[in-house]
Amino acid sequence: MTARRGRKLFTVMIIPHSERSVYSFSIHLTTVQVASFVLIALSLSLLIFANIYQDMKANMTELKELRLVNREQRQQLEKLMAETNQLKENLQQLSELDRQIREIIKTSRDFNRVQLSTAFQPSTFSNPTAAAGGSEPSGYTTASILPGDDRASQASQDILARAGRLQNDLSAVQKDMTNRVVSFEDLRKELTENQLYQAARPSVFPTNGVITSGFGFRPSPLGFGTEYHSGLDIAAAYGTPIIATGDGKVVFVGWRGGLGRAAVIEHGYGFSTLYGHTQKIIVKVGDRVKKGQTIGYVGSSGRSTGPHLHYEVWMNGKPVNPRSYTQ
Repeated sequence: MTARRGRKLFTVMIIPHSERSVYSFSIHLTTVQVASFVLIALSLSLLIFANIYQDMKANMTELKELRLVNREQRQQLEKLMAETNQLKENLQQLSELDRQIREIIKTSRDFNRVQLSTAFQPSTFSNPTAAAGGSEPSGYTTASILPGDDRASQASQDILARAGRLQNDLSAVQKDMTNRVVSFEDLRKELTENQLYQAARPSVFPTNGVITSGFGFRPSPLGFGTEYHSGLDIAAAYGTPIIATGDGKVVFVGWRGGLGRAAVIEHGYGFSTLYGHTQKIIVKVGDRVKKGQTIGYVGSSGRSTGPHLHYEVWMNGKPVNPRSYTQ
């Protein structure tokens, strides 16, 4: 390559190894300068682009990781929300069970008060002049857990770790809530069963009168030695109402030997009661009766020396002292 002085030209000669002609051409100095500048600029641009590309590649990798973390966070938060909603439902069940249990307790108390106020109360023993028999002495906010609105750029493994711990805590609370629901349900069943038992238990006085003969051996009311008396004799005026002393089912209505016109009620839980010497029975076999419901009226049917009610309580097939159950 040669330069021509004064004209600022470069001459480029190409000499082939063969016998071909020599080629030559001239390039202006300005052209060489421009080409050199362009080449340098292009090289710098390539270097800058390569650097930017590496940065973008690194950023893309980080962005993918952030997206992955963000997706995992969303999944964690969605799971936490689902567990939170389940906790709300469990707490609502607990609240409902609590209401039912309180209602059962309140109903039981009200029931006992009603029975005590409306049922007949026993009088003390008196001189047996009105009816048969001898005398005996008586004597319990749920807070909503809402996910935070974190940006993907703020996501980190630390957040995931905290979310994981929170999930574990919620799982433990949910397990505890489930156990409490089961416990409350069992308690509700027990209270309901106890309520049914208390309603069936013959625990009130059957008529408004005076006890003239108690449970056990006594002198015969007809003057022939002693006899075993399997219930209570309660002297009362003709037509005095007789009530069922517990919830149950009428299993017998009719004449029962010396007890005259009588009724038998089975209450369940091993209890049954008998009402004898009645004037009239107003229930029939198969009827379901409630504690305190009128079932007949005092009379003097059968072997009787005057109007009174013969009342018996049987437990598991054996007569027991009604005063042990009557309030």
